[in-house]
Amino acid sequence: MIPIQAQTPIPHKFINFLTTGSSTPIVVQSGSGQKYLVKLKGGQSGSFSYLNEWVAGRLGAAIGLPVSVPETILIDEHLEIGSIHEEVKDLIHKSFGLNLAFPFFEEAVPCTPRTAHDVYQKVVQQLYVFDVFLLNTDRTIKNPNLLERAGGVFSFDYETSFLLTGAVLGKDFSRSDFALKALRENPLYRPHLDAAVIAGVFDLLRQADIAGIVDSLPEPWAASVDTDSAHLKSVLKAGLLNAIGQEALFTETLKHIDEITPESEDDKRNRHAANLARFKAGWIPLEILE
Repeated sequence: MIPIQAQTPIPHKFINFLTTGSSTPIVVQSGSGQKYLVKLKGGQSGSFSYLNEWVAGRLGAAIGLPVSVPETILIDEHLEIGSIHEEVKDLIHKSFGLNLAFPFFEEAVPCTPRTAHDVYQKVVQQLYVFDVFLLNTDRTIKNPNLLERAGGVFSFDYETSFLLTGAVLGKDFSRSDFALKALRENPLYRPHLDAAVIAGVFDLLRQADIAGIVDSLPEPWAASVDTDSAHLKSVLKAGLLNAIGQEALFTETLKHIDEITPESEDDKRNRHAANLARFKAGWIPLEILE
């Protein structure tokens, strides 16, 4: 079951900021002592970021996968920032309002792909099936987005899940070279996944309350993507249900991924340089795919 958030917390104490990733998340503490990792809205890469994180995280939790469950948090002028880097302070000020947060577990440590494969074999296969289903391109060797906690592994960061983005835009990215190559480079990749694992994940997806998950998307985040948020949620539900109903197409996607030859290090450097140049020129990640 997805934890029910009784009310949106308003943290009062700034703890730290993290330099990993591109969004400069911060750690804050509420009056009750609960700590949260906040992905500030001022640092997000686009209007789809919160939508993807929210729906993917809550869907993963709903089907029993070990994922970090997103919550809402209100950042305002009551947050005691203190003396911190001016750029981080400016980012916090730009992010006043409703932000995306996750429970912060101090005892959690990064989990390497090798450890994940060796120790959490079935879970890793389930997480990879979920990545392919979502067309999640966030997970890389450098940023595997896995943590270990209390003898288990859990996953986070679903910001660029192109199934969800495509459902809203009316586009199918399941044959996108960019997405397929990213999924082949995913550190959780393994050829010839266990068919029983795939079937099990899809069985759970078919039982998930898709309408409830999509409807729980906070209104400001839905409206930032489409001012007609009711329409957005309608097409998002339809897109998810359509993907869940196409297990055979999913299997074909896996075959396409298996056929891809991994990039050489030189090819990666060239692609990253080209994408960086496009980003600096004003392109957004979605346009790089087109």
